[in-house]
Amino acid sequence: MSAIETTKNGDGTYTIRYFGKDAGYFAKANSPAFTVDRYRWVSVHGMIGYAYSKAQARKDIIGAYH
Repeated sequence: MSAIETTKNGDGTYTIRYFGKDAGYFAKANSPAFTVDRYRWVSVHGMIGYAYSKAQARKDIIGAYH
């Protein structure tokens, strides 16, 4: 078992788990104003943010979890 696990959900969102507990969620953010891919994330503690990659979304969620 890895300390950080990413699971793709059926609705296209992703769940990030830290040592088996949900840490947050992210999904691709769609907007005509975005010229590059962006991901919107939310931590289980209520922090919300944007990232330019899945890897960055995971890092931001884990950073917000602590």
